[in-house]
Amino acid sequence: MRAEIERVLLEHIAREHLDGDLSELDVQTPLLGLKILNSLAVIKLLAFVTRQFGVVVPAEQITAANLQSIAAIVNLVLMLGAKPMARGSTETTDLE
Repeated sequence: MRAEIERVLLEHIAREHLDGDLSELDVQTPLLGLKILNSLAVIKLLAFVTRQFGVVVPAEQITAANLQSIAAIVNLVLMLGAKPMARGSTETTDLE
């Protein structure tokens, strides 16, 4: 499940914030440090995570440490009990 969550998040962040370019993005890329994510992007990402993986991130878990990289976000999603997703389900909404 970890690899699938990583793939979905990599593709989503590349599509939404890097014009689809995965070439300089991996699970350890510092998303906040490189300013790939800002406050609005974090809100959109959390909505995406809720929709895709069936977890709601509590306010106290919305920290720089939990959002610093895709690996950190995956750890958070797994800790919160991600549900298996439908294959190919990477829909977007008006928030994104």
